[in-house]
Amino acid sequence: MIADIWKQLRRRPMSLLGFSLIGFFFIVAVSAPLLAPPAPNARDAFIIPQDGYSPDPVRPSKKHIFGTTEQQYDLYYGMVWGTRTAFRVAITVVAIALIIGILVGGAAGFYGGWIDEVLMRFTDIILAFPDLVLAVVIVSTVFDFPGIGRWGVVAAQQLDVPGVLGSTLLAAFLFVLANLVSDMLYALVDPRIRIG
Repeated sequence: MIADIWKQLRRRPMSLLGFSLIGFFFIVAVSAPLLAPPAPNARDAFIIPQDGYSPDPVRPSKKHIFGTTEQQYDLYYGMVWGTRTAFRVAITVVAIALIIGILVGGAAGFYGGWIDEVLMRFTDIILAFPDLVLAVVIVSTVFDFPGIGRWGVVAAQQLDVPGVLGSTLLAAFLFVLANLVSDMLYALVDPRIRIG
């Protein structure tokens, strides 16, 4: 069984790279107390030690391998202990997404019909968000195209949360509407597909 898994991974080098990175970060997270031991009098190991109050970052040195930030926080310590926080957040997000996906998919499959259609359009909207944010940034910065993209970027730069949500929701609605129209047109063109 392990030989079959290894054979499959060797055929897909990007999967092997992904598993290697996850394994590396897992080892760093588990061995954080050894790689970056907290100070003996530290209240919480997740609080990054501060070595002064200078507003200027310091270059890497023997004392601070990756250097320090403004206010002299140790970057190496923060990155090592940050892997534990990253794993905790990732596992929580995946568990929540898994539960929601099972519930929504189960309801859509069990009831079918219009409930299935409503739940799948809702899922399309949710899945469109990450791509839409990336598309908004690319269109507005690279091509300097005015409209929804420019509105979203200006709102994000000014930390205008309603503006960001509004532009993203409008772009998601247009994305889902375009998918719906293209599905309807495809159904009209292809005689094998029956509507209803």
